[in-house]
Amino acid sequence: MGVGSGVWWMKNHDVEFQENFLASFTGSEGNLSRIGGTKESNTVTLVAFGDMMLDRYVWTLMQRNGLDYPFVYFPELLDSMLTDPTTQERITQDFLFANLEGPISNTDYVNPGTAMIFNFRPEVVEVLQKYGFNVFNIANNHSYDMGADAAEQTRTYLSAGGIAYFGEAKGITENSIWRTEANGVTLTFIGFNDTLSDQLDLDAATALIQSVEDTSDFTIVSIHWGVEYRITPTADQIETAHAFIDSGADVILGHHPHVVETSEWYNGPDGTPRPIYYSLGNFVFDQYFQQNVQEGLGLTITLKKTESSSGETTVEAITISTDNADSGISNSATSSLQITVRETPFDIVKSQVKKR
Repeated sequence: MGVGSGVWWMKNHDVEFQENFLASFTGSEGNLSRIGGTKESNTVTLVAFGDMMLDRYVWTLMQRNGLDYPFVYFPELLDSMLTDPTTQERITQDFLFANLEGPISNTDYVNPGTAMIFNFRPEVVEVLQKYGFNVFNIANNHSYDMGADAAEQTRTYLSAGGIAYFGEAKGITENSIWRTEANGVTLTFIGFNDTLSDQLDLDAATALIQSVEDTSDFTIVSIHWGVEYRITPTADQIETAHAFIDSGADVILGHHPHVVETSEWYNGPDGTPRPIYYSLGNFVFDQYFQQNVQEGLGLTITLKKTESSSGETTVEAITISTDNADSGISNSATSSLQITVRETPFDIVKSQVKKR
């Protein structure tokens, strides 16, 4: 299964080794960090994006125009994603997430401009902090572009910058999972890589998801998978995603194809649908050769826990809001875990993220 021998418990980004990685996938606290929120209790907001690449021509543009270059227009996009289209009330995100498509290391490698090997300079951490990013998936086919030492440097630099991470590109280890608590809601983030060079062990992955079901209000799976530039998921992606939901995942965030793929809501074990986004497309990248690689999809995901009179929590309602207009998928019960997703398409113009 490729499982490690212990659990990493993260508190204030200080890492302490704990015995038995997820107690062999049962009954462990896992990788737990508490993050304070700014909204009503029992509600968490996650803003999610796809692939972020900060090397090659993106780095050239950052050197030429300043390190803020990719994000100059990002605050406007983020503000639109956090403003209720009906009430115009603005909420605050608890988590700002993307897939970090490469290592952060001090190696002296310089991309010649066309290579498919990436290395992000340590200076980018301060920029990511400045714009509010606080959690990344680092399980993808570029995580080990500079080798194992640089992959470890990535974790070190992010931790030093107060940025959480999760995911392991090569199998399932203690780094695959990050657990956190915010506003009275416990979330588990799990990162998988399922690309040609590092194919995922589905049985091990579903066992990991199942192992956190009883100790997590919401489980978010971020997975690097699929076929590049394909706008619909493969049969294998669909089968894998459904297996994840059947095992207890509540939200699936896909990336790697570099274009936005279709999405669906698939019924979980309790009969209530959960969202599967097969690919969120590019977020920051230097691909300009066709229109759909210069378009991305951002998600504003609100997760709310409400206890019933019996003290139990189950899923009550899930609502899709697309292009800032509500559309309904709703399934009521006596108690609730509520997932609401608002989709925001955006443009990537010369590697700058811009509100459409």
